[in-house]
Amino acid sequence: ASRFLLLTIISPIASAFASLFGIVPLLIVASVMSFLLIYLHENKLALAFAIGITLAVGLSVHFIYDKLPVYQQRRISAFVNPELDHKGAGYNVIQSKIAIGSGGLFGKGYMKGTQTQLNYIPEQWTDFIFCVPAEEFGFLGASLILLCFVILFVRGLKIASICRNRFASISALGITALLMVQTFINIGMEMGIMPVIGIPLPLMSYGGSALVSDMMMVGLLMNFYSGRKEY
Repeated sequence: ASRFLLLTIISPIASAFASLFGIVPLLIVASVMSFLLIYLHENKLALAFAIGITLAVGLSVHFIYDKLPVYQQRRISAFVNPELDHKGAGYNVIQSKIAIGSGGLFGKGYMKGTQTQLNYIPEQWTDFIFCVPAEEFGFLGASLILLCFVILFVRGLKIASICRNRFASISALGITALLMVQTFINIGMEMGIMPVIGIPLPLMSYGGSALVSDMMMVGLLMNFYSGRKEY
């Protein structure tokens, strides 16, 4: 397991890193932060050390940025200001935001979206699929999709809370957290509030491996629920 984590950390594939470590804050950050706040409040030396570490990390950001591959630097620049490279790294985000914004309240109608049907948005069937229903069915259609995801997440958390077996409970929580993180990052990418790192939208993006993985995770949740009394 440690070798797998190390390979994921050093991998240039940002989506794999985000998918794996995006669920960690949801699982442990509350307990860790509460401990740190109590400890730092009582220990002034530790508080000063924490402030020093924070300043050191902040001052080293420029050095770390220079060491990143060129394509990752472009993605960060496009996230901060897509207009700097509106025909390159920032093109997808700009066109996606136009599609989502032009959908209005009720949308332009099925198969009548200008940005999507005229292929202004590359990869609109995979990483940028959310902007398609947002343009064609508007704010109401996009809200309906988000509502379906919220129902799925709430049910997943409910299953995690009622499972008697600790393994099943933690597994259900991890599956739900992973789906939540992937959904947030994907929709955030298309709205310009998250960097583009190639994470598909669960149960919607086209692709065999991603769809099979999502269906397997949902199937595990259903299995945990059906055997909740035994587990």
